[in-house]
Order: sequence, then structure tokens, then C-alpha cells
Amino acid sequence: MFRILPAIAIIIFWTYKSATPGKMALKLTIVDAKNGGHPSTGQLIGRYFGYYISIIPLFLGLIWVGIDRRKQGLHDKLAGTVVIKNNKKEKVTFESKK
Repeated sequence: MFRILPAIAIIIFWTYKSATPGKMALKLTIVDAKNGGHPSTGQLIGRYFGYYISIIPLFLGLIWVGIDRRKQGLHDKLAGTVVIKNNKKEKVTFESKK
């Protein structure tokens, strides 16, 4: 039971925030690799289980992130996702002078 809780927490973060707290701190977002939109829940579940497949061959599926031009690990390629840098500038509002 307790082993499934981290998986549920991660998938919930990915579903509602498109990132885990660590990715949010680094301003990274998980998006669909084809259209740049929000990935489906199925893609996110596949991405989670893809991590296990990525670590089996000596972590090469994770190391691949440093080699791939789109920075996709094996888990991203399997799920059809990509992690992007969120460069949105926050709108600055000024108080009007009276």
C-alpha cells in the first residue's frame, strides 16, 4: 500500500501542475511531444512506469537526456512527452498615481 502512494502523488502533481515540486522550482514543465499541450493521464502514467524501464539498462534511459537534442529520456520517448523550460514572464502591475 505504501509503495503505491509515491506513484499516486507524482502522477497527481504531473496531472494538475505538469511538474513535480522539483521541476516547478526549476521552472520546468512536462508537455505532449507532438503538440506542446498538456499530456493525457495515460501518457503520464506511461511516463512514470517508463522510469523503471529507463533504469534497467544501467540507467542509460536516464543518461540519454544528456545526449538527446530534445532532452528526452527513454521514459519521455515511450510516453510521447518532453520537458521544457517555462520562460513565461510574470506580468508586472503598477499602482496608478492619483
